[in-house]
Amino acid sequence: KNIATNMQKSLKTSAVNLVNNNGKLAGQKVFHFHFHVIPRYEESEMKKIVDSMDLTELVKKIKGG
Repeated sequence: KNIATNMQKSLKTSAVNLVNNNGKLAGQKVFHFHFHVIPRYEESEMKKIVDSMDLTELVKKIKGG
């Protein structure tokens, strides 16, 4: 919940997807629990954000730093 909330605030998005692939047929390659938190944007906004930000900067932003 904290990561999703921080993502929404720092990346200025109003939606996130929480994704869990559970089992081989679902695409899980390493058999342990994990999930992905994916910020959602209009297509044009996402391209602008990805093009203008490196991953280190993105992590700092989400962590609030």
